Amino acid sequence: MSVSQRRVLRATAIAAAALLATAAAWNLLFQVRIVTPPLPSADNAHYYAWWRPIEWQTFAIALLAAAGLGGVGVVGLSLRGAAGAVLGIGAIAAMVAQLAQAGAQHAILAASTSAIDPGVLGTIGFVADGIVNGVSIGAYAGMALGVVGLAVSGEDALPGHAAGRLTGALLGAGLVALSVFSLADPLDLLQPVLGIVGMVLTPAWLWQVGASLSASGARAGDRAPVAGAA
Repeated sequence: MSVSQRRVLRATAIAAAALLATAAAWNLLFQVRIVTPPLPSADNAHYYAWWRPIEWQTFAIALLAAAGLGGVGVVGLSLRGAAGAVLGIGAIAAMVAQLAQAGAQHAILAASTSAIDPGVLGTIGFVADGIVNGVSIGAYAGMALGVVGLAVSGEDALPGHAAGRLTGALLGAGLVALSVFSLADPLDLLQPVLGIVGMVLTPAWLWQVGASLSASGARAGDRAPVAGAA
């Protein structure tokens, strides 16, 4: 990998970290109703009426998360080995799931202003959420496998010290937890874990990847032959 490619990949990793942290923080504020009015405890019609004016927030959160996951996908696919490929494919799948969910939610909210029965829309939304959730579970599991695989394999573009391996292991564990809690969440831990993974673990891992790429790029530059040298 050339020095310029490492620089681009480093910038991609840092940008992805910032996008994912922003999306996770905003989503957490949305879920605890800090940036939204109180959620009505009524039927679907009232729920859709509450959601429509603030849909731009969930749409923006999804777009930020999708862009960040796309960056993770680029980083993963740019690293050598099967683990990087698995990470990249998992991240791209998670990106597609985010975009699909945003599109489905927008379509349902748009249809909620028509004469369609809100109960029917609720059923459609339930089915759409189930499909997206299934894709997300597989995507998180794939990302976890890729991150842990990269930590174990000692890929030269990644931090090789103990702290780097620990960050990769913690991120892998967090992604596994996301897969599990996306499937079943009796203790309501999905949102807190999503916040930790999105705001702390993934940005920390991406930042370390960016720093390692920068350091290895500097070393490669030091080793490069100087034009005209004897």
